Amino acid sequence: MGRPSFFDVDKYLDCVEGMITADEVERALWMLDNPPAYFRDNEPERLKEIRQSLHQALFTPTQYALADTETHDCDVEELKQYFPPRAEILGDLVNELNKDGKSPNILEIGPGAFWLPHSLTAQGLKFQYGYQSLGGPGFESKLDVDAVNIFVAFELIEHLHNEWEIYQAYLKFNRKAQHVFLSTPTYTYGGGMREWRGQALGHLRAYTPREFFNSVSKMFQGFTFKVLTCVDGTTVIRGDRV
Repeated sequence: MGRPSFFDVDKYLDCVEGMITADEVERALWMLDNPPAYFRDNEPERLKEIRQSLHQALFTPTQYALADTETHDCDVEELKQYFPPRAEILGDLVNELNKDGKSPNILEIGPGAFWLPHSLTAQGLKFQYGYQSLGGPGFESKLDVDAVNIFVAFELIEHLHNEWEIYQAYLKFNRKAQHVFLSTPTYTYGGGMREWRGQALGHLRAYTPREFFNSVSKMFQGFTFKVLTCVDGTTVIRGDRV
């Protein structure tokens, strides 16, 4: 009784799976919880299977911690070779500061790689480095109390259930940043994921450049922002304190 006569639940679930392949996991989970009323009380087996498979594929804090450990064990020489456009944009600022005789503090929060200090060092740039991890304790090298502070959160926001964790991490450094750099994939990462079952899903959502700008500007007030779309499909936001 009350089952919709003109609603195709399989087409609806096809759309749910389509959202997952497009890096829109949070919206897919919302759709799983919000089909028409009849199906909220009488969940199809396929809906239950998608929900279970999706939760099984999502990264947990424990997995992030393990990923951090594995990454720090990576070959440093390999990490030095990685210099994507977002690192180049940050490196330009560090280079400007170096030319003025300044060695900035780079304060990074990230989901894993921590290739950044090796990559910048390979470019001959001078800086101090500290980080916070999604999955484990942070680390600070000998940060300079009087140095320019640069806060970095590359390819992070799309991993977080609560995007404000970025700002919370910034505050935990207890250092006022003069510059902030954040990045996220522009729309989907690499065009999305054709087959998501059995894969590790770290991304929870995809951002438009405008959505990304709005989120960052709400968190970091008192900055002027510049939005850059890189050739590798990454949106970078640079903020400079007013």
